[in-house]
Formats: sequence, C-alpha cells, structure tokens
Amino acid sequence: MPAAPTSSAKVSVGDAADQSSLTEELDPSGTPLGWIAALAWPTYLLGRGLLTALPGSRSGITTWLVALERVSSVSSQLLVLVLTWMLARLVFATLRRTELGSFHRLAVVPLSAGLAFLLVASSAGPLPPELSLVLSALASLAALATLARSLARPVTRAGGIFVTLLALASSCGGLARLFALHGFEEPSTTWNQLASQFATVSTLLEALALGLLTLWLALRSKGRWAPALAATWAFAVAISALTSGGSRSRAGLAEVLIGRSLSALLRDPAPSLPIWTRYTFEIAAPGLALFLLLNQRGGPRLLRPALALILLSRAAGDIPLHAGMLCAGALALALVPEQGPARAP
Repeated sequence: MPAAPTSSAKVSVGDAADQSSLTEELDPSGTPLGWIAALAWPTYLLGRGLLTALPGSRSGITTWLVALERVSSVSSQLLVLVLTWMLARLVFATLRRTELGSFHRLAVVPLSAGLAFLLVASSAGPLPPELSLVLSALASLAALATLARSLARPVTRAGGIFVTLLALASSCGGLARLFALHGFEEPSTTWNQLASQFATVSTLLEALALGLLTLWLALRSKGRWAPALAATWAFAVAISALTSGGSRSRAGLAEVLIGRSLSALLRDPAPSLPIWTRYTFEIAAPGLALFLLLNQRGGPRLLRPALALILLSRAAGDIPLHAGMLCAGALALALVPEQGPARAP
C-alpha cells in the first residue's frame, strides 16, 4: 500500500490550491482587475481632462456639460469603491502567499490600509495638501515594498523596473509639490527652484519608464506589436503639435478642447521641459494602457491589467484615484503567477 501523505504534504497541497484559487480570483479574464483598469481609463480622461475643457468652449452645451458631470461623478465614486475593494482583496491575497516573505507582507498591510482610508475619505471632498503628500508617500512606499518580489522573477522583472521608475517619479513629484507649498507659504526663489528641479526629474523618470515599457512590449511580441506601438507614439506627438493651434483666434472646437484637456491633465509645479513633451507623455500613457487592455492574449493574465493600472496612475500619487491605481497595480504585479499561457503574444 502507498504511504499515507504526511501532514506537511497536505499543507503543501493546500497552499498550492489556495494560491491557484487566488490566481483564478484575481484573473482579469473572469474578475474585476481588468474591468477596474477599463473603468479607470475613461474616468481619468473625462474627470481630469474633458470636463475642465468644456466650460466656455462653446455656447449651448449646458445640458451636455451637466450630463457629463454626473457621469464623471458616478464613475469616480464607483472607481473609489472598486479600488478600495480590490486593495482589500490584494492585501488578503498577499497575506496568504507565504512565499512573498515577511517584510513584503508586513509592509504592504499598513501602507495599503492607510492609503485605502485616505482614498475613501477623498470621496467626501478634496484632501488637504498635507494629506495629499502623505497619500503620495504611502503609494510610493507600498509600490517599492513589492519590488523584491517583482524584480526577482523573470516574468515580472520588466514590470518591476517599470514600477520602480514610476514610484521614484511619484516620490519626486510629491517632493516638488512639497517645495512648491513651502514656496507659497514662504516666498523664496530657492523653494521654487527646488520644486521645478524635482518636477523635472519626476517627468524624466516617467518618460524613461514609458520608453522602457514600449521597448519591452515590442521585444516581447518579437516585433509584431512594433508598428502599433510606433503609431501610438506618433499619434501622441501629432496631437501634441496640434494643440499649439488651440490658442489661435480661429482655432476649431476640437483644437480648443484638446488643448484645454491636455493643459488640465498637467500637474504643478511645472518642470523645465518644453510643453509639447509633457503633452506627448499625457497622451502616450493612456494610449499604452489602452493597448495593454486590448491585447490580453499570451503571457500571465494578471500582468497586463496590472501594468495598465500602473500606467494610468501617471506617477501622481498625491491624487487619490491615481495613488490607489499605483498601489493596486504594484500589489497585483507581485501576485502574477510564475507560469502563464503557453501561447505567445
């Protein structure tokens, strides 16, 4: 007769079953992780861009403006709820994954809990500047706490480098806003220069992250996605050039709306970079996120929705929804299973 399984074997089998179950629960093909990224995409563009651009652009659009404001409000509140719910699920999944290590699990819990609390609080009204900076720090630290796991495995190493750059960009952006706040309270050229310098570093780190992600996607597909990725960047550059016409006296409605929307997406303080480069990154990031959401075939199924959420965070950890997306994407990236579908992308 075969030997009875030992208790350790039972535990091992149970752990494997739990991990498989968790992977299935977080699988975007059957659960909301991919849906959250899909909801975040229009919410990001509508709430931060288009709604700011519409007032005063043309007469007789009051009805449309009111309707869009309601849609934006509902989608933003819904995104807060589902992000908070997903953060809770990701934290519990992290705690159950013993191979992640004690530091990873113990660091993620308080950081994610604090972030989720501020995320829910933001739904009642804007956070004070001080709490926004705390939110940015929590998002960056939570993302950095997952790096040991993401960088250690080949399947998520590129994603780990991407998270590293965006977390550092978010940190530099938070410092830039802190210096700008000091410069507002205590007018000083030094504070303003520091704010501009850190904002420039933040933008350059984000640009490097976007470039590396584009290169990784092109290499992973063995060149098959290269034309589409090149078209995404070409479109971003073309639209950025088009926005220069938004200030002309005879600019069309489309030019005005695009210019105003992109200006609304930009964050203060401004970096020491040409405005068209900032516009290009603002267009390319959601474009790449949409590309990831539309190309789910091949590779681990958690990988691309997690990267899409991180992309949409835009290294803006001081904005509640963006902080939630950065944290959720980084936690999900660390939970990507070792083996994905065998079919190539």
